[in-house]
Amino acid sequence: MALNSRGGSLDKFCLHEKYGQRFVELKVKKRFTIYQLQCFPIFHKAHVGIWVFMDINENEYKKLFMPPNWLDYVGKTQMEQISRIHPGFFKS
Repeated sequence: MALNSRGGSLDKFCLHEKYGQRFVELKVKKRFTIYQLQCFPIFHKAHVGIWVFMDINENEYKKLFMPPNWLDYVGKTQMEQISRIHPGFFKS
């Protein structure tokens, strides 16, 4: 599944010989577009990590060396939207 310019494309793709790939989503607000709520769970199930940065600084950069964190930024309302789009997503 490809993301497109309808508000679902990831902002950055990083690649490192030792640490592998990282998809980075830069956010000003802790809010995802509906298209991201449709696509990100599919990536998640396929073990494609997405890291969210709220700023560009050393602390945010350190997130790249931790597990993917996009779900940490999904609020209750958006969890309900994901559950409607992808029934059973949160039941693992």
